Amino acid sequence: MDWVPLGVAALVSVLITAWGFTGPYVDTDLLAVSLRSAAVLLGAAAGFGLTDAAENTTAASPVPRWMRQWTRTLLAGAAAAAAWGVAYLSVELRLPEEHSGVFAGLPVEAAVVILTGLACTSVVRRWMNGYPAALIGSTVLLVLVAVSLMYRSEFWLWYPPSAPEWEGLHRVWAVLIPLPLLMLVIGNRENPR
Repeated sequence: MDWVPLGVAALVSVLITAWGFTGPYVDTDLLAVSLRSAAVLLGAAAGFGLTDAAENTTAASPVPRWMRQWTRTLLAGAAAAAAWGVAYLSVELRLPEEHSGVFAGLPVEAAVVILTGLACTSVVRRWMNGYPAALIGSTVLLVLVAVSLMYRSEFWLWYPPSAPEWEGLHRVWAVLIPLPLLMLVIGNRENPR
């Protein structure tokens, strides 16, 4: 597994969340943007953990493809989730008492975004391998995020904490969790022989 992209993304994620505390005033909207950006960055980088530089060799092993892919998915997903958790805790522990718990719903958003990044790459991996597959998967995630940012409606996914829709927003994110999981099931199954 290639851990370099995920390691760089983890470092940048912690740095961008620390950047939100540069002034004396705590801007929860800016901190939410930094935590969401960290999730997107980690979701895009996690797909690189699904690539297998030795696929021509490992394809002949007795371990089936689905098992190799799910192992990679779990390792990359757990590493991305742990990195985002560190970024989240670094924000949550520094928040003043009056803002404590305002970001309680963001872990659901991060889970959906990271799983979507993994799912995009796993589906592309059915047809190609290596960095091109991870780059395409990351690009698809970034396009999905960009499109969802432009689509403003009552179900917009990116309301800031200052918006009245913030409280109900995370129920919408929770409903989305099965979609990337279904994509992972499709992407990680055996290739037809």
